[in-house]
Amino acid sequence: MNSTEDPSFYDAFKDADFPIGFIVICIIRLMLAILGLIFSGALIFVTFRSRRLRSRCNALLAFDAACAGIAFVCNIVTFAVVCSGQKFIKLRQCFWLQFVPTIFMNLLLNAMLAVGIERLFSVVVPFWVNALNSTLYVGTLILLCFAYAVYAMIRLYPISLIETPDMPVACTMNDLYQGEVGTALFGNCMLFTGLTILCYAIIWATLCFKKANQNTALIQIDYTKRIFKCLLVNVISVSTGYFLNAGFLILLTRLSLSQVQIVFGIYILGIFTGISGIGTAPTLYIFSLDYRKAFNENFRSADVVDPKAGHAVATAQNGVQNVRRDRIVPVQMASTYI
Repeated sequence: MNSTEDPSFYDAFKDADFPIGFIVICIIRLMLAILGLIFSGALIFVTFRSRRLRSRCNALLAFDAACAGIAFVCNIVTFAVVCSGQKFIKLRQCFWLQFVPTIFMNLLLNAMLAVGIERLFSVVVPFWVNALNSTLYVGTLILLCFAYAVYAMIRLYPISLIETPDMPVACTMNDLYQGEVGTALFGNCMLFTGLTILCYAIIWATLCFKKANQNTALIQIDYTKRIFKCLLVNVISVSTGYFLNAGFLILLTRLSLSQVQIVFGIYILGIFTGISGIGTAPTLYIFSLDYRKAFNENFRSADVVDPKAGHAVATAQNGVQNVRRDRIVPVQMASTYI
């Protein structure tokens, strides 16, 4: 199929309506973006509200959630453009609309790596980590994430605003990653994902063979063991989403597909990335007892029985009842929730 017979996505639909299947794909991506905002907001909320979530790892996971929630706003932008009467906008306009989501997508990949590095150091060199200032330590990791995000945007800036600013696009984040620069930055994303997997492989090996003889080391290793499963599941989920994208993008270019079919394939692949991106909060709730308790304490009323104290504490929306052994003492209009 030569270039005259193979219209671009813009040429195919500039004067025609998008097919219903394409609109459905955009709606699914929109719903995933909204779910991502809700889940990420919930995770950040319980991290700040719960006293049990005060470690460096918890802070970095909250940062990761914030990055994920904002990054997938890119799907909301695309939906707004596609479903508007205009359908396509110029690349320079798309650059500014996707500017913040693109920054946070680059932050997200590095935030995953930062969590892996933090847990790796906590297991391999726990005494050194415990001697560090926690705020400075976490702040340095986050600043390094921002440094790469700024670098990526500097590389993308000339493409969208100097080289091809008038290119008509439907405004996905992928539209900003044009040419060799886009390919190189995409390769960096795969590298960071691979390094994250390597960190967890080393952590797994260390947990299997290392014995902690001191209390400080024992605390770090014990916490890593408790949270390792949910972190590993999350990393596998996100990595699968990104590597599926990488593999299929390479495959799509080698198949005899039209440009329109390739664009459809890229949009469908974005669904897998979106699914993997919203999984952090559900994964932590399912696999981490600390996070599950924190979510339950902050988002639902529940009866909690304390056998050691010999009483149950029933938390209700309008008051608290203290149940002590065999007698009930009602507390009217209590202002403090337990």
